[in-house]
Amino acid sequence: MPAVPMAPTLFTGHKAAVYALVPGDAPGTFLSADGSGAVVRWHLDRPDAGELVMQAGEGIFSLHRPPARNMLWAGTEHGRLIVADLHARREVATHHPHTKGIFAFADLPGDRVAAAGGGGVLSVHAPADGATVREVPLSDGKLRCLAMDPAGAALAVGANDGLVRVLEPVLLNETATIQAHPAAPGPADRHTGCTAAAYHPRKPVLITGGKDGHLRLWRTDDRHRLLLELPAHQAAIYRIAFSPDGARFATAARDKSCLIWDAADLDPIVRLDRAAGGHAHSVNTALWAGDVLVTAGDDRTVRAWRP
Repeated sequence: MPAVPMAPTLFTGHKAAVYALVPGDAPGTFLSADGSGAVVRWHLDRPDAGELVMQAGEGIFSLHRPPARNMLWAGTEHGRLIVADLHARREVATHHPHTKGIFAFADLPGDRVAAAGGGGVLSVHAPADGATVREVPLSDGKLRCLAMDPAGAALAVGANDGLVRVLEPVLLNETATIQAHPAAPGPADRHTGCTAAAYHPRKPVLITGGKDGHLRLWRTDDRHRLLLELPAHQAAIYRIAFSPDGARFATAARDKSCLIWDAADLDPIVRLDRAAGGHAHSVNTALWAGDVLVTAGDDRTVRAWRP
């Protein structure tokens, strides 16, 4: 694997594992959320100036910024959806659409937002206040990840049963079902299920990541035919994140590493692990801020990697 010089900037102050990252409300900023319920605003150039913007009182598993709004959505470990005004730093609305954690959000056509719940239900919400407008039961297990294709024509939903259900995003009818990763024979199996998904921005390809540490590529214009399988990590892959230009993507995993891949030929470019100045425990999420890759994990830290 070729070495690429990258120097991580360390952001500290979280009191629990960090599970979610989203772009901030100003250029050069991002938001992180942790297992204590804290949401912190950071500036890429001022790692010592983190600002608490919200405290949920319970762990936050996911964050979302609906387009063209100053609102922040937070999905909690017990299924609450909190909508906050970032500028006023106040809670606008709270709903309880799920009985278990909310693991992911995705924007839908028609100015709606989908939320993936730990109880196997996909909920649909109005963007202004987060009110629930529809519930779609999909699985008996957790829904772990959501991915919208670049054309806005398909929503992929990955679950702990190893299936990826591809939905038509207007009516949410199921158009395809992929056995993307091994199915869980029981709730205690740690090596099964689909935990990450992303559509390639330049090719008709859906990439999924599983608890088995493998990446699998599916041809979306050929009945989701399996194109390639890559043993990428030694443990569950929690996030697949493409760079803004679509030239690279990052995979964050429980094996304490993050890999950056060439999106054209699928060659790994660099491994960001503890030896490279990376995380000491599971890497739970990743976010591109321009050319800067931001990662966060169980060691309660956030790291920004610059080329």
